[in-house]
Amino acid sequence: MRCGNIKKDEKGVLGLPIQYTVAGVAAAVAIAGMFVAIHHLWQEYEEKKAIEETKKIVDEAERIYEMGEEETIITLKVDIPSSVKKIVFGSHDKALQNHYYILMDWGKNISSFSDAKFDYSVIYGGRKSIKVELINGGEKLVKIE
Repeated sequence: MRCGNIKKDEKGVLGLPIQYTVAGVAAAVAIAGMFVAIHHLWQEYEEKKAIEETKKIVDEAERIYEMGEEETIITLKVDIPSSVKKIVFGSHDKALQNHYYILMDWGKNISSFSDAKFDYSVIYGGRKSIKVELINGGEKLVKIE
């Protein structure tokens, strides 16, 4: 047994064959790409769920706006994703009273318009009961609480 001929190998990764280094880098890039893709899929899912829940509210608001009488009240159970920062119905600007938008936590703004005009209302994410009420303060508006 020769103890004096043992060399200390301090080359590290540079001492490996180049194929191992390339394979390791390629694997790291592929795994990072998968994590990014999964994150984007989750965001799309949350956006679609938020749109569905908002659509329930807007459909009822349009229904009572067109056919309801003053002080008609409908209560809806909704489950707005927690990734929704807020949903805003209406505006203080009379020209935008039929506008509503969903603001997601990551900054995406999903905007749309309705046939109903809204009293300015803001709701936040979570499971809750929403009250949709037709009010008439000189002009027919839908109030959402």
